Amino acid sequence: MTAQAEHDSHIAFLLGKPLDRESILAEVVERLHHRTRTIILHRPDQYDAPPDWLYRSQLVVQRGLDIDQLSNASQLEQAGIRCCNRIAATSASLNRAHVLASIAAAGIRVPHSRIVEEWRDLLHLADRRPMVVKEVDGTIGRERHVVIAATGVLPCQAPFRGPYILQEYIPNAVAVQKIYVVGQRVRGLIKDASPAQAAAGSGIPFAVDADLKALARRCSSALDLEIAGVDVLQADDGPCVIDVNPFPGFRHVPDGARLIAGHLASLVVDTNAG
Repeated sequence: MTAQAEHDSHIAFLLGKPLDRESILAEVVERLHHRTRTIILHRPDQYDAPPDWLYRSQLVVQRGLDIDQLSNASQLEQAGIRCCNRIAATSASLNRAHVLASIAAAGIRVPHSRIVEEWRDLLHLADRRPMVVKEVDGTIGRERHVVIAATGVLPCQAPFRGPYILQEYIPNAVAVQKIYVVGQRVRGLIKDASPAQAAAGSGIPFAVDADLKALARRCSSALDLEIAGVDVLQADDGPCVIDVNPFPGFRHVPDGARLIAGHLASLVVDTNAG
């Protein structure tokens, strides 16, 4: 269905780009097709305020919105519309520095990090030591604008704009455990620790143990996210969380679409019960 449909929807999908029919989200929409309607957003300037019909939805599922679109969509949350993930939580989680500070405050290990405004200052602070550099702005994709300098060699010129997060390099971590949280359900994929390889690879499903499940749930709870991806590196002295992503793509996650659809349907039931 489209936003032009006349009858009210139980669940509305608010998306920042056209729905990819090969994506897991398309399968989620199909599983909920009898109670959903979808609005596609292409650019912030096409969306000045939420359309009236969204205010009649029991649940608005938002994914892939940029900062401007999230700001506009916050009107829904302020009006009492249930959103997943919550708009305020999603907006905050697009700032990598906020993510690290929030989960660190929850007692979860993260890499030693500091914010640096200028690249030349970053080079001085790194001092040719093994380091990881990320752009603070997480809106451009979690696997993009990341430099891993395992040998301590960083480019002389900034590869992307600042401000930057300068992080300690976690040695002996050749793979990243990507933990996917849907409510209380947890699934996991193991991918190459290189951001480029992680983005391209399908990953290998693995059984997430109880400790790692608890860690992932603590991370998502610290950020008030219901659907999240938690990236974990296993260092010699234990797990270290390097990022948390609001509503990741769930590509190749076993039964990911079923878990997401079930969670969203349960939220509608909860809303009706209330």
